[in-house]
Amino acid sequence: MAKGSPYKVILERCLAVRPGEIALIVTDNKKRSIANRLLDEAQKTVREVGIVEITERKADWEEPPDFVSSSLKKCNAAFIITSKSLLNTKASKEAAEIGVRIASLPGITEDMVNRAIDVDYVSMAKLNQRIIEMLLKTGSVTIQSPRGTNLKFNIDPERHIFNNNGLYYKEGDAGTLPPGSVLLAPIEGSAEGRLVIDGSLFGQIVDSPVKLEIQAGKVVDVKGGKAAKRLQDLFSQHGPEATTVAEFGIGTNPKAKLSGIPIEDEKTFGNCYISLGSNVGLGGRVFARTHASAILRKPTILFDKKKIAQGGKFLLGKL
Repeated sequence: MAKGSPYKVILERCLAVRPGEIALIVTDNKKRSIANRLLDEAQKTVREVGIVEITERKADWEEPPDFVSSSLKKCNAAFIITSKSLLNTKASKEAAEIGVRIASLPGITEDMVNRAIDVDYVSMAKLNQRIIEMLLKTGSVTIQSPRGTNLKFNIDPERHIFNNNGLYYKEGDAGTLPPGSVLLAPIEGSAEGRLVIDGSLFGQIVDSPVKLEIQAGKVVDVKGGKAAKRLQDLFSQHGPEATTVAEFGIGTNPKAKLSGIPIEDEKTFGNCYISLGSNVGLGGRVFARTHASAILRKPTILFDKKKIAQGGKFLLGKL
């Protein structure tokens, strides 16, 4: 186990960077100070480390410049510390395909680094693996909550299930930090029911619960406060694809807390989330110019008819 600063944990525990390797840090002006701290730590560890700064992307999954795409392919391990996510871009996927290990930290803050990086990776990996094993035998997922959520959708075990356990050791491994989630793209058109968002949306804690009615995999009605109005505006701006139920994930990091920042909110232990919009980067079929995560607090989650979590607590027995 890496000891010392959380930046050392990122390097040595999360990506197992070795002295003879080449590391690359990609950042933007908003995250440069955090990237510099990782750079300082990496210079003690690896043979060569470089840092490149790009203009902040307008949205998650927007492709980086060509010089970043080519640079990613020339390193062993890459750390993407940017305001928007580059993980599910063509640039990152092509780098992973040739063996580059990638950690994406979109929107991360210094507080988040200090609080939610140095965790029990062994226990988290066991929990994630148990959830994945169950998902592989599951045909439908149901989410319920006391506030009125009752949403059901189908999943295809043949689709990739993403394991963000923070241990990206093997060639081509890629995931996010802070660690702690399992996620997938549901079958398009299968989601039916009501979703009541009582955690966060658009990188903010919701001012009041946002109530979504969902039919045939798309949001057909939105009610609530300011966050609901922002969601309605998003749908008007980006069209019907933006209303798609695109992603489902479960959080498994006990040190993560609801902060209004998706990269941490999605990891909060026992919570789950639904993302709306594009899912082609996750192996789905819908392309939209938006991808918005909606966090639910302490839900009840069923895989087929088996209850695997209730009130934010997992019901999986001894791992």
